[in-house]
Amino acid sequence: MTFRFPMRALLLLLSIALIANCGKDEPSRPQATELPTIEMITPSAWQIVTGSVTVLVEAEFGDGVALLVDDQPVAESQAPFQLNWNTSSLPNGRHRLRLVATNGLGEVDSTLDVVTENPGQGVAVVAPIAVVQLRPGASSQISVIVVGAENRNLEWFLQSDGAEAGPRGSVDSQGLYTAPRHMPDPPIVTVIARSVADPTRFAEVTVELMGVTVQITPESIDMPVGRAHQFEAHVFGTEDQFVVWSVIEGDGWGEINQSGLYVAPTTLPNPPVATIRALSYAGPAANTTATIHLAGPVRVVLFP
Repeated sequence: MTFRFPMRALLLLLSIALIANCGKDEPSRPQATELPTIEMITPSAWQIVTGSVTVLVEAEFGDGVALLVDDQPVAESQAPFQLNWNTSSLPNGRHRLRLVATNGLGEVDSTLDVVTENPGQGVAVVAPIAVVQLRPGASSQISVIVVGAENRNLEWFLQSDGAEAGPRGSVDSQGLYTAPRHMPDPPIVTVIARSVADPTRFAEVTVELMGVTVQITPESIDMPVGRAHQFEAHVFGTEDQFVVWSVIEGDGWGEINQSGLYVAPTTLPNPPVATIRALSYAGPAANTTATIHLAGPVRVVLFP
């Protein structure tokens, strides 16, 4: 015998089942338990980019990633995180990329700078490192990037930022800056790299001279035995002007008191060169020397 279930009853049972399931939520994505992490894969910092650029990102625990260029929104993406950026309308030069990864707990961002180069967008000179700190007498290679010109040569020179005392150091034709032995006042020097192709375009790098140095005046002198000379010491980088004076070769090459008064020996030593040192305790290795070239006594002959 075949049992036939009434169609009306079947529809009623289906309706009851649907009503019973209406209050149940659909399966949802697991809630984030920590803030996202973000890392830019390409491009790299200070890379020169042209035309359309693909920005690849790794964002663990991220629901979405947004790209901003110079604080202006450019693109958004969900996993896998790949964003497209058209650089052709931007002026050549430095631009800051900011990536923002978000999830239910908040957002995390990361920034880096790149350099764009496209036809017709002008010449730019960019210094990736804008501030360099050096000890007196040390050297540093100043790096710059030139875009938008076939001739990428640079003219290098120094600007002292109002320094009135002491030399400013030197910079060669390749951008190698060498700090002076003694600090100017203030101890700041600006290195300028100017484009040969477009002299209106340049980059500036600030050099901050750090530490304590000592200068003796004069740094070299000729004098006969038996004479005396007053030396002066100036300590840069500190208000403490106290120095300890000494004759490096010893007593046979003269004496110097703690006021800097040097008295040459009465007889000529061998070799006839004395070296005096002024040492400051205000900084490590804060000392300098001066050289005294000694000569025999001066003889005065009177004729009747």
